[in-house]
Amino acid sequence: MTQLKPVAEVDSDLEDLIPLFLKSREEDLQGLAEGLQENDFNRLRAIGHDMKGTGSSFGFHPVSEMGDLIETAALAGDLATIQAQFALFKTYMAEVEIKYVQS
Repeated sequence: MTQLKPVAEVDSDLEDLIPLFLKSREEDLQGLAEGLQENDFNRLRAIGHDMKGTGSSFGFHPVSEMGDLIETAALAGDLATIQAQFALFKTYMAEVEIKYVQS
């Protein structure tokens, strides 16, 4: 069975902003990796909060969902959940296809 790639439906009016959005998510991945390595729950919470706030705004709803879980887990000191969401986020960003739609 073939696994379908995730698709983000992005408003075509936001097309010029997507490269910056994607660059910011790459920075989130790096920051999460560093935060996990250092057990820096404040940093992990802040990155999760940022992901939660921006993902859906750009049509990347799973980013917001993962960010919410990361933020909540960081507040609870739940390293296992953060690690799991980090792995999902990394895979999602590597595989997501962007589909521009008219608003």
